[in-house]
Amino acid sequence: MILGIGCDIVDVDRIKKAHKKMGWTFVHRILGPNELEVFSGLEGGQEVIYLARRFAAKEAFAKAWGTGMTTQLDWRDVQVLNEANGRPILSFCKDLREAVYSTRRHFNVTISDNDDNVIAFVTMEAA
Repeated sequence: MILGIGCDIVDVDRIKKAHKKMGWTFVHRILGPNELEVFSGLEGGQEVIYLARRFAAKEAFAKAWGTGMTTQLDWRDVQVLNEANGRPILSFCKDLREAVYSTRRHFNVTISDNDDNVIAFVTMEAA
């Protein structure tokens, strides 16, 4: 049973400007440790789209979870990782992991992009 949904669309140029202005401060605010590892190996402009995809998916998660991105929810506690086949999955850190597993919730995420925009959709289901 679906208990929550979240959708977010991100203007890639907005992320590009934030990254250019704030540099690594922006990156460290958004990405968790596993995401940072992947990010540090990107080049050729892929960094911005990677950030935009994670930003959109985390916003969509927060909407599905029902909190939005507030002070209660640290961006780095939700990580958007990829399985070997490329499928995006959500991974949780610290207190958020406990909250998600204690409520027996399962999340699905999908992300699509083009040169200008990234859209992410998350469903929260009863496990």
